[in-house]
Amino acid sequence: MKDPEKEIRCTGMALVAHPNLIDPNFRETVVLIVHHDEDGAFGLIINRPLRITLQEMARKLNLSWGGGTAPEHAWEGGPVARDTVWCLHDGARGAGVTKDLGNGILFSSDAAAVRAFFLEPAGSYRIFLGYAGWAPRQLEAELAGGFWFLAEVDPSLVFRTPPDKCWERTLSTLGINP
Repeated sequence: MKDPEKEIRCTGMALVAHPNLIDPNFRETVVLIVHHDEDGAFGLIINRPLRITLQEMARKLNLSWGGGTAPEHAWEGGPVARDTVWCLHDGARGAGVTKDLGNGILFSSDAAAVRAFFLEPAGSYRIFLGYAGWAPRQLEAELAGGFWFLAEVDPSLVFRTPPDKCWERTLSTLGINP
């Protein structure tokens, strides 16, 4: 019988794609793991902006946009359920049901919380479409197979690092030069 204390749990950590990972869904990505337990894992890719702006997304969802006129992009959370909406934020806006991922990063998934960010954006936040998911033990197998590295996450990585620099910058914190 396995000791659950020795199991790897990645919630709040970044999965960083190995430079040799060629799957187009995850090549050169950084995935923030939102939930990981014996039933599987759920995360959001934090370095893939979409072409759709939040203003356009609000119109498609029949929501009002209360942000500025500068185009803010939605983000690709992953290849699964691309019609689902999620939010990472710093807590500056009260956002309904949230999960604290540590280091000042919060996750909100309920419709009221997401709607609140469209109506009155505040603080640092990102809105995602879709997610990355792993079946039970799948993520553990991929980590053991060397497809991913694990890294610490801070708000600057999620909210302020340019998406085209995020992967390389995160690898460099691990001492890896891609």
